[in-house]
Amino acid sequence: MGDILGIGVTHYPGLMLPDAYMSSFLTRTLKSDRIPAEMKEPSRWPEPLRQELAANQEGGAAAEHRRRLVGGFRKAREALDAFAPDFVLIWGDDQYENFREDGVPSFCVFALDAIDSRPFGRPGRAELGNVWGEGPDKVVRVDGHRAAGCWLASELLKADFDVSYAYAMRHELGLPHAFINTILYLDSRPARVPVSGGAVPRQLLWLIGHRQARQHRTSDWSCRPERL
Repeated sequence: MGDILGIGVTHYPGLMLPDAYMSSFLTRTLKSDRIPAEMKEPSRWPEPLRQELAANQEGGAAAEHRRRLVGGFRKAREALDAFAPDFVLIWGDDQYENFREDGVPSFCVFALDAIDSRPFGRPGRAELGNVWGEGPDKVVRVDGHRAAGCWLASELLKADFDVSYAYAMRHELGLPHAFINTILYLDSRPARVPVSGGAVPRQLLWLIGHRQARQHRTSDWSCRPERL
């Protein structure tokens, strides 16, 4: 019986923005017509929220929030490295990125050899900059394992899971932000993402280590259309 390690992390986009913009998501939400007017009144908000927003006028709350998040990600990465897993499953969501009106599957496994992403080019945020000082055209490559992705989709289908599969990513910026943000935050160095990816589904990113990927190239984890 194999061992399983569960780690929960956030893919909060504000973490990659400069401190001055970390609370911009709340500001944007308060401008929405879908938010009842009475809920926009600070007097209706919890006291800790009001205190934090007041402290953040000079960026102090954002800096502390970042310190806690970065510290948490470092601990998560240390635990992941110490566990030395054969496989890593990253669960997330697709927020109108890879799946839109013309098709929204329950799950989708992407069997890819590699994928290039531009995590800093997202419209509406690129002009705000990022804490790494990278430009919007910065490309982050995540190596994949097509054969392992095929195997995963095949086994799920055989087990009666309602899963789709594909061999290309439709999102213009590459990996949806739930997945690429998680990878960036666990690594904290966009120029070097030390992982190899196996499959990228709508709510599931399957990563496989370099050593195991080499082993699977000579195993029966091959793409067999008749099995899909």
